Amino acid sequence: MLRSLVPACIFLLGGGLVVAEEVAPAPAAEVTPVASVAPVVEVAPPAPAGDPAPEAPAVPEAAAVVPPPPVVAGLPPTPEGWSWSGKVGAWFSSTSSSNSDTSLDPAISTTSDAMNYRLGGDVNALWKRGINEVEQNLITAYGRQKQAGEGWATSTDNALYNGIYRTVWSAPQFTYAGWGAESVFVGPAPEQDAFGEGRAWGSAGYGVKGPHILVVEDSGEARIGVRTQGRWGPNFTTQQQELQTGPEAFGRYDLKLKVDTKAFVQYEAFGDFEDMSHISNLITAGLFMQVSRYLTVDLALRAYYESRPDNAPKDATGYSQWSARSETLIGAVYAF
Repeated sequence: MLRSLVPACIFLLGGGLVVAEEVAPAPAAEVTPVASVAPVVEVAPPAPAGDPAPEAPAVPEAAAVVPPPPVVAGLPPTPEGWSWSGKVGAWFSSTSSSNSDTSLDPAISTTSDAMNYRLGGDVNALWKRGINEVEQNLITAYGRQKQAGEGWATSTDNALYNGIYRTVWSAPQFTYAGWGAESVFVGPAPEQDAFGEGRAWGSAGYGVKGPHILVVEDSGEARIGVRTQGRWGPNFTTQQQELQTGPEAFGRYDLKLKVDTKAFVQYEAFGDFEDMSHISNLITAGLFMQVSRYLTVDLALRAYYESRPDNAPKDATGYSQWSARSETLIGAVYAF
């Protein structure tokens, strides 16, 4: 009986093995394809992962295009070297004056009240290198009027040259050396020599200058220093033509109201160390409006006051009084 059970057990175990062999591979074969769905999941990541890869070098290239902030912040406010600006034009002018016949200012003393024509220009040159700059300005104006029965006469006559060298050692502060001259194209009668009357000066001192003083579109400058000045011309006495040295003060404020409208006011004062009560004051102001490309309207004011020196003769005129000239100009201007 035992002999008959052995084959039966072997048959059953063998059949079970066979079944196990047949059943086990079937799930493995079915699970493996299911597990093989993973490549579908793997296909998606490579696509996004592959797209940024070629773009990775573009990130440093884009960053390299932007200049480093320190370099940009270190650039000077104006280009180095020479820069030029100015205007020339012709105007119809209405001029009026006060105490021009006794004024000690040559530009006012040649003024007469009338309608007249005027030619002129204003040229500004600026040189800059590092902390050093040289600015030069030339202003010219010459006008004539027709007087009934007397022909043509000079109504406006002025030639002004200013130069200044600044060393901006700690912005907005600077030290400076200045120079300049002011004269007329037609001198006093009877010779009427060109540049036959005027004044010249040289100065040095300390100043401050900068934009945005009160509003966005403005700038200002203030200086204080020592000046040496001399005058020449037949209308000045020998004492008036002597060189004088003393303190000077300067202030200017420029305002841009609109793209086509500008204004300024400027003040200058000069004294004498030998007579500190002897002080000359000059105020100039203007309003410039660009009506069209070439048509402009200008309003200009010039006022002068000089206190009487201790050694002036009692009959000397022109001292301790204001003299002034105002103008309204309409004309054609070319700016550059």
